[in-house]
Amino acid sequence: MVFGENVAELYFEEDDFDGFIQKINDIEGINYVHTMVEHSWGQRVVRFYDPDKHII
Repeated sequence: MVFGENVAELYFEEDDFDGFIQKINDIEGINYVHTMVEHSWGQRVVRFYDPDKHII
C-alpha cells in the first residue's frame, strides 16, 4: 500500500454543511486538498487528507 497517491476518495454527505465547515476550521493541522468550493450547480465540497494521506 502506498500512502498519499490520491488513488481513492472517501466521501460523506452532511445535512449541516456550514456547521461542519466551522467545526473543521477549528481543528489545527488539517491538510486541505482544497477549502470549501461551490460548484455551478450548487453543490458545496471540501476535500482534505486523513493522517494516512487518503482524501476525505
